[in-house]
Amino acid sequence: MYQVPRIGMRLPLNRCRQHKSKGKTYEPAGVADEKERKMSIRKYKHILCSLVASGLFLVGLCLLLNGTSQTAWADSGELFVTPAGSGDCSQANPCDLQTALSTVSNGDTLYVAGGTYTGSGGAVITVTHSITLYGGWDGTTTMPVVRDPTTYPTTLDGEATRRGVHISGEITPTVAGFIITGGRAEDGGGIYVYDASPRIQNNVITANRTIDGGAYADGRGGGIYVGGNSAASITQNRILSNTSGYGGGIYHDGGGSITVITNEIAGNSVLHRGGGIMVERSPDLIQANVIAGNTAAADGGGLLIWAAAPQVAANRIVGNVANSGGGIGMGNNATPNLLNNMLIGNSRDGLLMISSSPMVINNTIVGSGLSSSGAGLNLRSSPGCTPPYCTTGVYVNNIIVSYTVGIYGTGPITPMIDYNDVWGNSTADYTLPVDVVIGTHNISQDPRFTNPAADAYQLQSISPCIDAGDPAGVPPAPPTDINGNRRPVGARVDIGAEEFAIEIYLPLVVRNDH
Repeated sequence: MYQVPRIGMRLPLNRCRQHKSKGKTYEPAGVADEKERKMSIRKYKHILCSLVASGLFLVGLCLLLNGTSQTAWADSGELFVTPAGSGDCSQANPCDLQTALSTVSNGDTLYVAGGTYTGSGGAVITVTHSITLYGGWDGTTTMPVVRDPTTYPTTLDGEATRRGVHISGEITPTVAGFIITGGRAEDGGGIYVYDASPRIQNNVITANRTIDGGAYADGRGGGIYVGGNSAASITQNRILSNTSGYGGGIYHDGGGSITVITNEIAGNSVLHRGGGIMVERSPDLIQANVIAGNTAAADGGGLLIWAAAPQVAANRIVGNVANSGGGIGMGNNATPNLLNNMLIGNSRDGLLMISSSPMVINNTIVGSGLSSSGAGLNLRSSPGCTPPYCTTGVYVNNIIVSYTVGIYGTGPITPMIDYNDVWGNSTADYTLPVDVVIGTHNISQDPRFTNPAADAYQLQSISPCIDAGDPAGVPPAPPTDINGNRRPVGARVDIGAEEFAIEIYLPLVVRNDH
């Protein structure tokens, strides 16, 4: 499994691990409440049974209240599943997974015990209702319900034959606490979402793929595919070592939008574009993720943005590889906002812009220092292009160091470049067409990171990037930095993803107020 490199930031790389989740607690009814309940039942039995002549419907109710046998499914919309279950889906007598799925109604919760689950159709799980699916149940009959996905791993195994989870229709389910692996499908090997709005949280989605070879080489979303009018929330998952044609970890295309927050997206690969994530024609939010060690044969090793306008903020994008756009690639009139991101050691290129107009503000972009590392910013337009297919955009308050070229451009481009620190690039800090005019407030000085050898890229107190950002704030800098700390701390905003601040730790004072 891919090991994410440490980059020395305040956000720990293990923030996306599975967390223990407590179930509900049920209190038994008191004696007085039970007596009152029985008296009420006797009262209504008497009234209803006295009206038998009014119709068969009331006769049926009378018989029901007098104890006619009924199917006894789990109470309160809660169903319990074990791999070998054959009961009524109660906690005391669990059923199998497919029985539970065929029985659910909107609002129900399924607790799925640790173990491995497979299927026989197109997916291990097909979700058609707005239900909650929880993995990691301990399988015990005592209450409260105990869930711990780490101790009781619940695996959905597609066996390289079917996808893990299929979600479609106007529903809002939750899928949490599963290991989803071995999925294989044309699109969405691990999870396939279409016209639905699921919450996908705290799962490990690993070693899934789209069908490879022949007509399916262009499969999308090895880990997760989201299409149609969907509004998926993808949070706190580990999306690892999935493969596809496009979007190895996550692929989104459609009229809806997705939020991708605090995930670890690592070691995924594609035959074409978007090793970690690919988004098309969508205004998504991609925030506070670790996107590391993904590869793309073409462009967008970490992230590929195509004709889309997402907000990409406060991510750690580390060690991704592509033919171009190793960190982030974009094209076809993409207009994203890239704010407060750390892009470290991506090859080739930190950012690639083709026929796009992004807002690139307060990012830290550090190359490997090798001659093959490409450009920190690579701005390209095709000769003879016409707006909006000529690259423009705003590039302000960024640190760009240790690439072959700091900022490279070719073709008809009209970028606004100012208040950046572009330094230490092996061939040149700038290689731009002669008609491109850069601002007069850029600097070229060692940014004085705390310890680059240990992957620590905070600013030292002597950094020239402190209070060196755009004072006018047009466009404005983000109000907080990559760690959520306010900006500015001093007179002006700092250059880079992290605002410098002296941390003061006050002693704990114990007071005795008597």
